[in-house]
Amino acid sequence: MGLFSRGLGKDKDANSTSPAEATGPVAAEAAPAAEPAPPSRPAPESYLAQRPQAPEVPLAADVTAAPGHPLVDNTEVAEALQRMAEDPSAHSFYDIMRRCATGELLFDITASTLNLDGGSIQAGSTLALRTHQVDDGREFLLVFTSNAEIIKANPPGTEIASLAQPALDSLRMGADKPYDGVIFNAAAGPASCIVEAAEIWRGLPAVPGSNEGFKTLLAAPRDEEWSNAALAAFVNAPVVYIPMDHHTTDTGEDAGVSVPGARGPDGRAFAVAFTSPAEAWAWSEGSEAYPTGASNVISVTLDNPDQAGIIINPMGPSLIIPRELLAVIAPGAPGATDTTA
Repeated sequence: MGLFSRGLGKDKDANSTSPAEATGPVAAEAAPAAEPAPPSRPAPESYLAQRPQAPEVPLAADVTAAPGHPLVDNTEVAEALQRMAEDPSAHSFYDIMRRCATGELLFDITASTLNLDGGSIQAGSTLALRTHQVDDGREFLLVFTSNAEIIKANPPGTEIASLAQPALDSLRMGADKPYDGVIFNAAAGPASCIVEAAEIWRGLPAVPGSNEGFKTLLAAPRDEEWSNAALAAFVNAPVVYIPMDHHTTDTGEDAGVSVPGARGPDGRAFAVAFTSPAEAWAWSEGSEAYPTGASNVISVTLDNPDQAGIIINPMGPSLIIPRELLAVIAPGAPGATDTTA
């Protein structure tokens, strides 16, 4: 759709007509990718200090959500933003991003002129998405976790309008031109956060993928059908990511790699895999997120007698697959294809 902006800093307007717990390295051999793809590496710690800061916006007196607006309140992301304010680290930064693989975020469309019919935007409408232009000219799309946060970013008494979108789509929209990234909750002070486009694509890549469907399933209510559906989603995932730590000698020579593992609820060692690089870095911030296939992770785990199974997304919500079940769903095992039923 065509996009127009009403910035917090320098305003620009245009028009359009369109509607488990880490335990340190557990030695294992890194599996080769089923379909080779470049490994993903997290941004260095210096990025957190060097990246642009979110703008300061005066707080409105009334922060009560206006009636009649979409009831989106993404507490998952809001809580992660607050933790980032209290502990600005790579761990907390990627915790925000991993939570955006599911749920919804809001755009501030208060400046729009909308012709609505049954809640649908009709032809002839002007949809204005609010942005902020930083001093170097880059334009950031504003995203919000709730209408209360949008109210904070507008003058007191403003009747706001908001548009709900899947959180992952919102971030990827902000990572595409004409935008240079997103700003979360622009009027939240220290609990605001700016994420540049490169970091969005690095942590939640479209290729080889971020498994948003699988991640959504992991967060879903768990009934008697959930386990089979989750196993099928893992086995059929286009890609999963394993953390890899590179080691060097005192003289700087390559000393190989190790794959961090986790301890399950019973204290046994488990292999780990993740649905996205951001998910991996929120758990092990210095590791490389290596893309591979679920079948490779299963095979390597079964080859290591010290590992009791696999934990998917140990930061939660998680899927724990015990070793005995891995032997059933492993490629070539009798009944392995039954997980897709």
